[in-house]
Amino acid sequence: MRLVEGAIKELSGKNKRKEWNKINQTLRYLKKKRQVQIITRDINSVGLKITDEGRKIADFVDVTNLKLRKNSIWDGKWRIVIFDVPNDKSKNRLAFIRELKDLGFIMVQRSVWAYPYECRKEVEIIRNYFEIGKFVTYIESSEIEDGHLWLKRFKETV
Repeated sequence: MRLVEGAIKELSGKNKRKEWNKINQTLRYLKKKRQVQIITRDINSVGLKITDEGRKIADFVDVTNLKLRKNSIWDGKWRIVIFDVPNDKSKNRLAFIRELKDLGFIMVQRSVWAYPYECRKEVEIIRNYFEIGKFVTYIESSEIEDGHLWLKRFKETV
């Protein structure tokens, strides 16, 4: 609980409003999923209690610290993520796309994203975290038409 209180104090400045909104949205989501309980002690003190369900998730992964490895030598394979998420899960789709961008994927088409290094485990984690696993497909391919252009775009974004 001290960690949460420290984070709230740290984000209390006006220029931190965006970060605070992101944390607040995440906490509401976790509460809705019954993964945490929010405990209000008084007007200046808020705490969190992780439920048994939340403990299972916390033990599984910390999505906010997820990073992809970049090998010094490329193995010549592209990792491609394609998805077709229904409209009733549009918030999940947008969060998934934001995470792909943050991890360094490049957009090939609207629902097609590519990365040149191994990332199967990480993609599985984020698609399950955002509850869209059955709508997402992971592909590895060594032959891609215009793959040299993808590699050029990837190097430009790094």
